[in-house]
Amino acid sequence: VQRLSSCALCNVCANHEANKQQAREVGALPVLIHLLSTSQVPEVLSPVAGAICNLSMKCPENRAEFVRLGATEVLRELVTSPIPSLHGNALAALEQLELG
Repeated sequence: VQRLSSCALCNVCANHEANKQQAREVGALPVLIHLLSTSQVPEVLSPVAGAICNLSMKCPENRAEFVRLGATEVLRELVTSPIPSLHGNALAALEQLELG
């Protein structure tokens, strides 16, 4: 359920500004950070990182909220993953948060 819901959120927020705003307003961002911080399952972590990347892209409000919630610290740890999809999504999310 966590993997599928993260995948769905990742997809519906890609290039869709209204969905990014709505995700923030309904409290999805702290939920993603909770999953990112507590899960040990790469199949969950990878789409969560992808969702963070998509939610942050071209959305300074979401970027600021993710940074405030501590996403950058957790993503820095996940970038070292040997699992290509997790490494790539964590790196992309970190780039969005740090470089915008």
